[in-house]
Amino acid sequence: MKPRTIPAIRRRLRHQEGNTLLLTLFTLIVLTSSLAGYLLFTNHNVIYSRRNDLWEGALHIAESGIEEAISHYKWNWANLASQGWTASATNYYKTTYVDDDYYTVYMSKTVPPVITAYSYVLMPTRGSYLTRKVQVTTKLTSGGFKRAITVKGQIEFNGNPLFVDSYDSSNPLYSTGGLYDVTKHKDNGDVAQNGTASFALGAGQVFGHLQSGPGGNVTSFAPGGAGDLAWFAAGKSGIKPGWFKDDANMNFPAVTVPGYSWTTLASTSATLGTGNYKTTSLNMSGSTTLNINGNVVLYVTSGINLSGNSAIVIAPGASLTIYISGGQANFVGGSVTTMSGNPKDLTLLATSGVDKFTFKPAGSTSPFIGTVYAPNAELEFGTGGSSGYQFIGGVVGLNIQLNGDWRYHYDESLPGIGPMVGGDLLVTSWNEL
Repeated sequence: MKPRTIPAIRRRLRHQEGNTLLLTLFTLIVLTSSLAGYLLFTNHNVIYSRRNDLWEGALHIAESGIEEAISHYKWNWANLASQGWTASATNYYKTTYVDDDYYTVYMSKTVPPVITAYSYVLMPTRGSYLTRKVQVTTKLTSGGFKRAITVKGQIEFNGNPLFVDSYDSSNPLYSTGGLYDVTKHKDNGDVAQNGTASFALGAGQVFGHLQSGPGGNVTSFAPGGAGDLAWFAAGKSGIKPGWFKDDANMNFPAVTVPGYSWTTLASTSATLGTGNYKTTSLNMSGSTTLNINGNVVLYVTSGINLSGNSAIVIAPGASLTIYISGGQANFVGGSVTTMSGNPKDLTLLATSGVDKFTFKPAGSTSPFIGTVYAPNAELEFGTGGSSGYQFIGGVVGLNIQLNGDWRYHYDESLPGIGPMVGGDLLVTSWNEL
């Protein structure tokens, strides 16, 4: 065999070196592409994971808004403005920041409320916000007017005949045109006291349950008692078995006056349209008439006195809410006429500065139709003789004394109205919109 020359060997070596270089370059390209693909994949995973974290966080923030709305509704419904809520025509709304993120929650003015929360979570890489929207519907298990009469201390009935029953203005089976009808009355006129002193029922008849604090009892005499319609229809008196319990343990939220912009009430002989009004005292006598023709909120700082033939007249479709922060509230002779006959159209709310309410309407044809929430005030329903005075609605007070011939009719459609006395606001549906 002919030996290879030096140039031939060199050419072969250069060829091999070229192949090695190409192989190395190809390997580097493959490795670089793989690494780039891996890094891109990893980056996508990081972005996806981060976005998923933000997405989940946005849901938690929206739910925080829902929880805040429920909490404020239960415990501070009367003064949402003091907690940063703003009122619109149909909603209350509030914005709360959580570091760089925030939520805005809306609570409808309907009863019970529909609550809608929008969450906004900052996406740092984009400088924009990721948004989620959650809406819940609710129901009230009870409210300030879950019962006909609820007091912190003691209940005392000093009348004969005197009775408490119920009806339902929202159900035509248990009302006529939304009004109380004795032929359709019911036996849910429950009466409860937080105190442990003897429940002084006397000759009063309660078409409903009785409840007192632990260790409490009931004193009554014929024809007094408590039970259902059948119990009294059978001519029985005393307490029907199972219709009294001594397990009451209720809290009574304080009333605070909203921080509204108030218009001074120029005269008690006037016609008021929708708005927020303020006066030092509301003293009405003679034939003075205050007409309410819209949705009116009235703030009285030093007491109410209605006497003679004076009257507050609430037109159909109108409503009146009165906040009282001092003095006493006396409805003696003077009347408050709720033309619709619906207790929801009149609400009296008393702060701790009010120590007494007295009710003695002009007569049996002038029932007091409304609700009273005064957890620190004595409530006295004055002697009625044989007039057959009527209170239609619901009451919460410190102690209550009913004297004479009173008919007390509780509207079962009221539990969603007023501060939550031992009650709760529950979510009935949850939807992401």
